[in-house]
Amino acid sequence: MAAADLMVLIFEVILSEIAADNSSHTFLNLYHICKLRILFNCTSIDCSVWLTVTFTFDRFITICNQNLRAKYCTEKTAAVVIIVTCILSITQNVPVYIYLAPLYIIDNVAWYCWVPSDVYTTPIGAAVALIETILTPVVPILLIILLNALTIKHIIHANRVRSALRRDNKAGCAADQEVENRRKSIILLLAISGNFVLLWMVNFVCFMSVNFLDVHLLGSDYNDPFTIAELSGYMLRALSACTNTFIYGVSQKKFREEFKYVIKSPFILLFKSIKRLFYFVLLHLTPGVNTVGSWKQFTLSTNSVVGTSWGSCAHDINPRGDRETLRHPPSIRGQSRKEEPAGASSTGR
Repeated sequence: MAAADLMVLIFEVILSEIAADNSSHTFLNLYHICKLRILFNCTSIDCSVWLTVTFTFDRFITICNQNLRAKYCTEKTAAVVIIVTCILSITQNVPVYIYLAPLYIIDNVAWYCWVPSDVYTTPIGAAVALIETILTPVVPILLIILLNALTIKHIIHANRVRSALRRDNKAGCAADQEVENRRKSIILLLAISGNFVLLWMVNFVCFMSVNFLDVHLLGSDYNDPFTIAELSGYMLRALSACTNTFIYGVSQKKFREEFKYVIKSPFILLFKSIKRLFYFVLLHLTPGVNTVGSWKQFTLSTNSVVGTSWGSCAHDINPRGDRETLRHPPSIRGQSRKEEPAGASSTGR
């Protein structure tokens, strides 16, 4: 889902803005390149929307149907669903690729692409436009609202049963962590549904207006109210691709842990480099010095600057790749443990 949303940002935002620059004719504005760009743009949007639906369905199965959870919530099933969703999204947007026509022909070179206004007047074109509007975003909006509503209903019912059992066991006064987790799940589901519906509503209204009003998509008159509303809908649609993944990701504890690790990684690597440099200086410039005891003293003195967790992480990591170096520093590794200096004993590790 995150990959599909990233493709939306690449094709819908970055490449579209580059192609919209009127200062020069880039290769992105060539007719055939323009058709491919719009095809990938529409495909990535459909993939993003329908993967959001599949993710919502996955959460519904996980919470509401424990019997089906073991069969459906597997890596193999997830891979099959993702592949089928991508293939169907490409198939859905093939008519758009076919209907696109060149906007200008300069020196026998076709530039830009657009959907001719007479396409929507034909029965086939009107049917294709209506089907595309139903598939994206009418059906996804209805499915997301329905699945989240059923999930919330199941959570509320489970909370009532749990509260009744705790009341019978005279444990109702104590804080219930399970109920708190379920409350957070309800807030998450409501946020996802509201975000998706609100950000897609303008685009949905514009698509439906094409079938009932004398207006056309991809107009060139930027002073036209319908064109302004259409472009605003595209902007909100691109924003939806960002916020869906962000809301789903930030709500997961594993995601937050990985994000913290990414933030800390540069500092941990810097601390490792300082440790290697410290060992190098002690081993080559001051032979015979107790490297372990000196490094431990240095680590304790720097924990207040870089944080205890980073210092302890760096202290557990041996720059030479094995723990033997910490037990027997290179300057005394050849001696037996009985002949170790007092500063290199096990208490100084």
